Amino acid sequence: MKKLLQILFMITAISGLSVCAAPLKADISSEHIPAGTVIAVKTIDFVDSSKVQIGDRFNVMTIADIVAGEKMILPKGSVIRGSVQAVKPKKMVSRDAAVYVKFDHLVSPTGDQIPVVVGIHSTEILTKDGGLGYDGNYVTASKQNVDNAGKIIKNMTKWGITTGEKAWNGWPKYVITPFSSLLSVPTAGLYLIGDEVVDIFKKGNDIALNQGEVINLMFMEGVDVPTH
Repeated sequence: MKKLLQILFMITAISGLSVCAAPLKADISSEHIPAGTVIAVKTIDFVDSSKVQIGDRFNVMTIADIVAGEKMILPKGSVIRGSVQAVKPKKMVSRDAAVYVKFDHLVSPTGDQIPVVVGIHSTEILTKDGGLGYDGNYVTASKQNVDNAGKIIKNMTKWGITTGEKAWNGWPKYVITPFSSLLSVPTAGLYLIGDEVVDIFKKGNDIALNQGEVINLMFMEGVDVPTH
């Protein structure tokens, strides 16, 4: 009888252990953000190419809710974390600086940091090779010089017209305008030549991205985001 009770006790204990050892399933669901999804974000950190270094953190936050149907994936204000990967300083011959960043984590509504592969899709200051910068060089500086020279001719001609119209019923404009237009050509030419020479020895511009600047990001790979 004693042995029978011992056997029953052992069976009960083993059964209880099996129940306790059963895996517990967490009530967690997720939503998928497919590759190619473009979202608008605003910068949290200030970026200055003359001060930033490789490895510095660069974080942004979403400016609108990201939803799938009626389900929230990422609420407005969600943080996406990144870092500076490379810095190209400004150089002579009017070459502008550029800063290259990579986004590798986003913070989900549950507080999890989820690995992602996100790149810059578009912004007002984006270089041809995907960096943050004005993409200026000697060619763009020369184009600006030509535009400025054209403005000199236009403004001097306009000055001749407006000045001549102020007296004797506007007849002086027929004398002053041709003179001012003729004088504007060598003036603009000297300006253009001078700036072309200066731009050879001048360094380009630093990139300065203020807090709150809006840029567009693209998910290069799809990712599942826990929602609750």
